[in-house]
Amino acid sequence: MKTLRYVGMAVLAIMLCVNFTACSDDDEEKQPTTPPEETPTPPQEETPATPATLAGTTWKITSSTDDGVFPGISLTFHEDKTVTTDSPDFTVGLTYEAKGNTLKIVWLWGGAYNEYMEGPLTIEGNTATYTFNWFNMDGSCNTIDDPRTLTLQKQ
Repeated sequence: MKTLRYVGMAVLAIMLCVNFTACSDDDEEKQPTTPPEETPTPPQEETPATPATLAGTTWKITSSTDDGVFPGISLTFHEDKTVTTDSPDFTVGLTYEAKGNTLKIVWLWGGAYNEYMEGPLTIEGNTATYTFNWFNMDGSCNTIDDPRTLTLQKQ
């Protein structure tokens, strides 16, 4: 029964091919068509790095999915790539790097305990969303399966 079905499908396929070939329209003289000339598009310049606009600004954390970074803390990004906070709980040194839309904040705990958070930063008006992972300084990731998010409000 399977064989009969396959033979029937093959015969049907052959009939359809012959049918479409027989119906082609080549009675009219066709003018050779030339494809339209393509104008090369100039390479697009990359949009300026969004985090680069952080220098000289202060942002307040309005929400956090990370237990160690609390809402209510303000982060001030300085021209010299350092970050200061208004929290007495964070007496560690902080630095930052911005490349494209990626922001990296390094926590200088001292010694082998240094670590950093890195991920995309999206700024829309006075609100920013920072989705990041925690990394050890050797590059091993602590939160690869569970990235964290901060929502920031420009002050």
